[in-house]
Amino acid sequence: MRSAGDIDDEKKIIRVNKKKSKSRGAGEVLDTIVHEENHRLHPKMHEKTIREKTKEDIKKMSSSTKQRYHSLYKNKKTIKKRYV
Repeated sequence: MRSAGDIDDEKKIIRVNKKKSKSRGAGEVLDTIVHEENHRLHPKMHEKTIREKTKEDIKKMSSSTKQRYHSLYKNKKTIKKRYV
């Protein structure tokens, strides 16, 4: 996988590229998960709009919600994540 993450609608999973996430840190993992979730929720939305929406969504998130997303990522041994 060349990108930071992708989404598989058939299998209903979000995949996070572990190599890229390790080098970029926890903030990028959260960004990737929220970004891909926005793609799922808004499939026809342009990429630039998705990026802007992702930034807004993360700013509005409580710290407990951010921790829940991180725990979903950390508790899995694979890079696949079920839809949030």
